[in-house]
Amino acid sequence: MQRTPVSTRGTWYIRQKEKAEKELQTFEQNTMLMEETVQRLSWRYLEAKNRLADYTTYYNYAVRWGPFEEDDFQSHPTPGKTYHSRLTHGARQWQRMWWAKWPPRRMWMDICR
Repeated sequence: MQRTPVSTRGTWYIRQKEKAEKELQTFEQNTMLMEETVQRLSWRYLEAKNRLADYTTYYNYAVRWGPFEEDDFQSHPTPGKTYHSRLTHGARQWQRMWWAKWPPRRMWMDICR
């Protein structure tokens, strides 16, 4: 620095400042890119984990009550959730029917005893 002419010393400082600002901007861009990549990868991991849990649910139901048809299975992105909702709907319909039919039958059973 001492060997440079006095008239160019100010420009040297300006160039150093611009260089430092450019390096800082590059560092911040790289940091944001890394954070976006980590976020995207963690999102993909969670999606894969949820798909695995959903398929496990579907598999457990399919073993017990039979698998879906191919068209049904392919038409839903979450076949386990779909199977669960159908089973829940069917069970609730059965319960409604049971609670409508059982009390009169129980009454007749008590009377006929």
